[in-house]
Amino acid sequence: MTQPTALPEDPLAALRDIHLPAEVSFWPPAIGWWIILGLLLVGLAFAIHALIKRLRQTAYRRQAKRHLRAIKADWQLHGDVRQTLKALQELMKRTALTAFGRDQVAKLTGYRWTAFLDQTGDMTAFSLGAGEVLIDGPYRQGFDLTNDHVDAVFDLCDRWIRQHRPLGSNSEAVPHA
Repeated sequence: MTQPTALPEDPLAALRDIHLPAEVSFWPPAIGWWIILGLLLVGLAFAIHALIKRLRQTAYRRQAKRHLRAIKADWQLHGDVRQTLKALQELMKRTALTAFGRDQVAKLTGYRWTAFLDQTGDMTAFSLGAGEVLIDGPYRQGFDLTNDHVDAVFDLCDRWIRQHRPLGSNSEAVPHA
């Protein structure tokens, strides 16, 4: 009888080791990430464009508010009612001209002017309140107002500068008196 051949001690020892695939790297990203990044950049560009446009459109408001503060400082310094009302009237007219254009604003005087301010500011205080003094206050002789009344006019002008809105396309620019 023949002697059986000896089996190798460990048959698995002859096998080669398992090779794991390389780890997935973060770069370059998959096409989906490039699309998301592109959409985010386009959205950011639109947002920046809208912000710049908004800042340019409201620059006149910031300038008017600075000028209003300067008028108020002059008022507190000299206390001349007629000069202050005249400066407020000029500021409001310039601001309205910038916001609404010469064709809608330049011809307005008196009640029609204050009614326009009320209509565009969604208020009634220019025609029926503290703002009435803007109609003829700068031109009256012997006109005397209290500090509280002048402060109310300043507050009213500040509120109008902050919140006035363009007139609707189907509304009239000037109410008929």
